[in-house]
Amino acid sequence: MLERLEIGVRDLRVTQFGYFAAASGIGATIDFVLILYLTIQIGLSGWQAIGISMLVSASVVYFIHEHVTFHDPVESRSSGRRWFAFLVWSVGIYVVRVAVFSILIFAGAPHVLSVAAAIVSTALLNFMVSQGAIFVRGDS
Repeated sequence: MLERLEIGVRDLRVTQFGYFAAASGIGATIDFVLILYLTIQIGLSGWQAIGISMLVSASVVYFIHEHVTFHDPVESRSSGRRWFAFLVWSVGIYVVRVAVFSILIFAGAPHVLSVAAAIVSTALLNFMVSQGAIFVRGDS
């Protein structure tokens, strides 16, 4: 019996990670396209473009996580608190992304590579914090 429960927990995490990866892929695509557009076409600085793109992508990704990835119909009452926590966490992701982007640009890396590296560098950390602290099952 315990073995079945253990397998079910592992399957849930694999499924959650799959949904998380898909939502993150959508968010990363939004970030990538917006950052390149805002820096190359509009002429904004990297930190401004990353900030604007993260407002858009974080909103889309939060909605997916809240309603698909970590959906818990019993605990939907706390979504306001989770929304705030997700936005605060997004500021941390923003800082890391700006740092990675700036370091790579300063080092002479191509613009597209710098944007991609800034986005990818935070993926696993983002999943761990989202699952372990923001979208915790049974919180109130």
